[in-house]
Amino acid sequence: MAAAAGDRKVKVQSFVSWLPQTGGRMTPISYGKLKPDDGGGTMAWRVLRVRDFEDVKSRPVQNLPRGIAAAQKSHPAKHFTGGHLLGAAFGGPIKNPKNLTMLSANANKQLKVFEKNIISGFHHLTKAYEVLCSMGLSPDEAVLSVMIKVKTKGEWDKELPDRNISSHLTCKAQLEGQTGVLQAIKTMTTPPSDKLVAEYQGLVAQAEVLFNTAKKTVNNS
Repeated sequence: MAAAAGDRKVKVQSFVSWLPQTGGRMTPISYGKLKPDDGGGTMAWRVLRVRDFEDVKSRPVQNLPRGIAAAQKSHPAKHFTGGHLLGAAFGGPIKNPKNLTMLSANANKQLKVFEKNIISGFHHLTKAYEVLCSMGLSPDEAVLSVMIKVKTKGEWDKELPDRNISSHLTCKAQLEGQTGVLQAIKTMTTPPSDKLVAEYQGLVAQAEVLFNTAKKTVNNS
């Protein structure tokens, strides 16, 4: 993958190799409690470093969470499906019940729109990371991360068997590490060119627009 300036090439590492690395914030996925009646997870969040992002697609899951069969039978018009709280591009596991929830066809589509925005933002930040490396910053100085959180809220129907279906989801993505990166640039022995700094800042700004305009609420209607 070519850097933004010059002929230098930068390898962006896969998220599966993050454990041995040092420097920079990176967290495993944290989960909320499981919903009742095999309803799946209630929350998933993590901080994912930009250099560890890998754009992979989530595969559909059959018969998970386990309560989905009853929901599909009771409400066939909603076309309930098992949806991932954190998609595979963010390191979300495919079959972990804590990362799955019941989504209507409409909600599943809305959640994919949110993920698309965040993935696009990561692509801009990956280019920004390459620019930082071309300036001469080390990987541990060029640390940008994104906090991603998806949480189920409310009860779709307070009467059984529907209390295991959420009424909506809240979604959030937020850039982290910008202050540290700007400080690292400021203290470089050989300051980078104004052109490189402007290119970096422009890419970050584009990513933040995508994060700020991404869907915040997914209605499970």
